Amino acid sequence: MFVSDLVGRVRNGESTPFRPPLPENETVIGGKQEKIDSRLIDLMREAWHEDPYQRPDIPGVKVKLTTINKGK
Repeated sequence: MFVSDLVGRVRNGESTPFRPPLPENETVIGGKQEKIDSRLIDLMREAWHEDPYQRPDIPGVKVKLTTINKGK
């Protein structure tokens, strides 16, 4: 699936909101198997919550990303 397909499905507002599949803890990036921090996957799931009031706000996302990236 191409990025343009994903964006189109999200923008079209399907009756069941489209969420692309997320890897559990590994994915292939640039032909190389890479580990993914499970906290990042959890943050993505939180940001895609169906109820907008349950989604993290931008300052909360920033705090979580800073923690995940060890202050970087």
